[in-house]
Amino acid sequence: MPTSRILNNPRIRDKEIRPISPIIKNRVQNPEIAEGFLKRINLDLDLLDEVIFEVPSKGILDEAKAKLESLGVDNLNQAENLSLFQNLTINRGGLMAAPKFQQRVKSSRDIQIHSGAVPSFLMMASVATWPQRESVLIADELDLNNKTITIMRESVSHLWIIARKIKARQGAVITYSPLENREAGVKGRDGTPNPADPTFNPNERQRTHGPRGQRGGNGNAGGPGREGFRGEDAPKLTILALEIDAMPDIILPGQQGGRGGQGGRGADGGNGQRGQDSRNVLIGAFGVGKYVCARNGGVGHGGHGGDGGNGGQGGPGGKGGNGSDVTIATQMNTHQNLIGSSYILSNGPGNGGQGGEQGIPGKGGKGGQPGHLVTGCTARPERVGNTGKNGIRTGDLGMGQPGSPGKINTAIITEEEWNRKLQQPWILSINPTETFAGERITVNGHHFVPDMEVVLMGQQINIDYNYDKQFTFVLPNQMYGKHQFHVENPFGEQSNTMEIAVRPYITELQRDGQMVESFASGDKVSLMGRSFDPDSSVLMNGEPAEANWVSNNQIEIDMPEVMGEDAGGTVTFVVQNSDGLKSNSFTAKRLPTLDSGFRPSINGYAFHNFSAGNPNLSTFRETFGSREIITSFVRYPVLTGAFYAFYRWFLRNNGHCTGMSATSLQRFHNGVPNLFSEGPNTVGANPSPQPPNISDELMHELDVTQGRVLSRELIIHYSNQGRAGVDRVEQTIREIETDFRNGLGERGARVLCFIPSGTTWDIISDPEIRRAFMKSHCVVPTRIVYPDAEQSLDGARLYVYENNRPEREDLWIDLMEVNGKLHFANSYSSTNLHYTSANGFTLGTATLKKQLFDDVSLPFSGVNAQVGLGSFVMELILSPARISIETDDGKVLGYKDGKMHSDPDLGYVCPWLENYILLRNDAKVKERAIVGNDTGTYTYMSIHPNGRSFTIKDADCTSTTRDKVLIDDAFQKMEVIVKESKSLNLHVGEELPDGTIRYVNLSCALNQDEGTTLEFQDTLDGIDLKTPARDLDIHLELKTFKNDILLEERMIDTNIPSANLLHLPRGIWHNLKQFNPEIK
Repeated sequence: MPTSRILNNPRIRDKEIRPISPIIKNRVQNPEIAEGFLKRINLDLDLLDEVIFEVPSKGILDEAKAKLESLGVDNLNQAENLSLFQNLTINRGGLMAAPKFQQRVKSSRDIQIHSGAVPSFLMMASVATWPQRESVLIADELDLNNKTITIMRESVSHLWIIARKIKARQGAVITYSPLENREAGVKGRDGTPNPADPTFNPNERQRTHGPRGQRGGNGNAGGPGREGFRGEDAPKLTILALEIDAMPDIILPGQQGGRGGQGGRGADGGNGQRGQDSRNVLIGAFGVGKYVCARNGGVGHGGHGGDGGNGGQGGPGGKGGNGSDVTIATQMNTHQNLIGSSYILSNGPGNGGQGGEQGIPGKGGKGGQPGHLVTGCTARPERVGNTGKNGIRTGDLGMGQPGSPGKINTAIITEEEWNRKLQQPWILSINPTETFAGERITVNGHHFVPDMEVVLMGQQINIDYNYDKQFTFVLPNQMYGKHQFHVENPFGEQSNTMEIAVRPYITELQRDGQMVESFASGDKVSLMGRSFDPDSSVLMNGEPAEANWVSNNQIEIDMPEVMGEDAGGTVTFVVQNSDGLKSNSFTAKRLPTLDSGFRPSINGYAFHNFSAGNPNLSTFRETFGSREIITSFVRYPVLTGAFYAFYRWFLRNNGHCTGMSATSLQRFHNGVPNLFSEGPNTVGANPSPQPPNISDELMHELDVTQGRVLSRELIIHYSNQGRAGVDRVEQTIREIETDFRNGLGERGARVLCFIPSGTTWDIISDPEIRRAFMKSHCVVPTRIVYPDAEQSLDGARLYVYENNRPEREDLWIDLMEVNGKLHFANSYSSTNLHYTSANGFTLGTATLKKQLFDDVSLPFSGVNAQVGLGSFVMELILSPARISIETDDGKVLGYKDGKMHSDPDLGYVCPWLENYILLRNDAKVKERAIVGNDTGTYTYMSIHPNGRSFTIKDADCTSTTRDKVLIDDAFQKMEVIVKESKSLNLHVGEELPDGTIRYVNLSCALNQDEGTTLEFQDTLDGIDLKTPARDLDIHLELKTFKNDILLEERMIDTNIPSANLLHLPRGIWHNLKQFNPEIK
């Protein structure tokens, strides 16, 4: 085998060029040619093992044809000859060819080809769809003898040479620049003094405890140097020629990796601390005595110096660059002739870079000085601390890895094959190159025929044929990104491929599935359109936004929140796909907002509203205050006990919306960061009347807060707001605005309630609306979104925390003007009802101060001077029945003719319980009626502020029941007339000033339209029982209690003859067991 020319060529003798050995791939079609080729280029088959030979498909002809077609060249003969008289530097991408009008060029300087200065003998063009760093040299006959083509690697990554014939018998070289190594890597971090020990400067610190100075801190080691920069890959080279008289030398090895970075310098050790000063004592009288060294007071040792830090290791060398992939395509006879020529082919891997320089080690710290000497003590210079050790050098992290060898590709072509290729359909350009799905594309090129089809993303798309150089087609709707397509004629011949970039397109903005033109801060909105890829991002006014890809047609965005007042504005959206393609701009209006900052999914509870509380005497006392509650609990149904039974029923059978709203809002203003995360979390579960697994303390708090809505103060507060009707809506919203805008804090923050509107409520005529009334609801207002810059309430939205849907941030109340007044309608329903002005509701509100902190009282208590309230008779009924109270002048309180009536002159119907009424004590009541609305039993209570209560317990009820109850103004005479036959269980109780309770229970059976009357003297001392016009069997119980202790009781079963009465004389309570009732 002849000697390699690598060492004998004077132009490359001093360059480090590593030949690369062959691995003959199985798919090589002619191993004999390949072996001969290797031998002829002077590479030792036994020693070299990294050259890769591959025979590619005829795709190289497609690429070469594309270059020619771009110049309008149908045949290589159309290009002229090109001889270089000076070296050629290729430093820009583009197309270059010898024009017809000049056969040869003479130049006294190197020719540089770039976009701004194209020499006259070359024609250059650029095609947008080609790689920007690809350069092409085209000629009919190209003479490279004794010339060097240098590729500027940083500008050109692939050089094509296409010619009919190449001459390169003498001194022709193709190489690249720069071949030099990359610069060294970044130096490592220098070490620092030990931060755990501050004793580095003996002039600033001296030992104060113990004789020996503290040791100086060790210096930290320097950090390792960074890895050297990776060597650059050699540019690719493709040569396509029908004839080649000899191959040029090809010197395109990978660049060597850069040297590793120098290690960091080790830090110097800290200096030792000065020892403790000596101390003396005076022996004898002052002036005549002498100083001697104190015990243990000698000069202290200086601290030793700290050790210097080691120098950092030199960084690892950078990886070598990859060798060039070289492709040579020519005819078979030319290929065989090349075996007889001698040339150099070097496209091996670049070596790894050397390891970096070792870091400089740190010096040891100085030893500390002995303490200062005083009179009477001995100097001890030997007590200087030792100098610390110097650090050491620690080597480097080794050489970098070599790059990968380049591939040597060969292809055999024929002139006939090439000529056929020139007649295939070919695409030169498309317009536009970037567009949207569904748009029309114009394709320009050669050899187009009718009935061709575009093949794109595996789909065959019909074209609209214009003529042999142009057609159009429409892009499919469901596509995005950059895609290659080609055209195929009816004969099965395919064109080259061309790339089309499909940009995303925004069509509209949606919120809650509806198209909108505006949004507010904190909203969840969706950009709708097409061609959104899964890794797309959204820009808002040019800045990245938090977005969630849903589909190719939808992207969700959680709009940034703005706490407090946001004046609004406009936002321009752009979707950018992962390939960098951007959509059209879409502009929407950002509405003004007023935001409290409360977020249901953060500041609300994570569990649903529930019914079954755990009320007890403790919650009862805390709700109404100890002053309002009898210290020792009395038995049902007397006064507080009767109301307590109702209190327990209410908290076990109704929701805790007010308790949850008020306490969560209180925690928000007290700075609880994430109440929602405290759980328990019932999101996703079906709401249940049973309470979640919460602590006893929290259940107690919710019961206490919810129970306050039964107080006289809050009933009157919300009833008066409801009395204002629809006018109250705007006033409530304005009060909430004030809270939001002024930040009124814990006591000024507000809850929002849906309450019956006006004084006559026909809402109970609809069963569903009645059910909503019975659950009149309380929520937390969170933010207001205005429709315009003027912050009009007409069209505004008030967002709320709805504890029936704990996780939802997107629930709101719509506000709108109707006939000059502000109305409302909620946008959601926790049942099937939307609370609205049209359905008979208005909006009430209360501050946390009123809802949580102000004192409240039992509804039947006496006059409360603090709040200026009068006294009331409390009327309530538990059951499928309603109370109707009518006065002598025809006024109604409660139910009548299918409507509820709330007349402040008479009293108040609780805004959330139709069966709970506060009747003014001075109202002139004609009669009370118990009106049934279903089958069951009812319990009716009437509690007077003078301390007397009257109860009908568990009476049968149907939808036709209309029992009458007549009670005189003094609450001393009580008559019950029943509509149907039933058993009556009547209870009367009274608390005496000394705390004694007197209690009377009468049981009897009455027929239809019959009645019975009880008449009492003061303190129930003296009772007359009147019967209907027939004999009547009765059961009578009389009991006395002191606190909750039964003192005495008497039970009587007797028959009262027709038209008689049972008389219990005065004084019976002094000795219940001894008296005898009288029949009169």
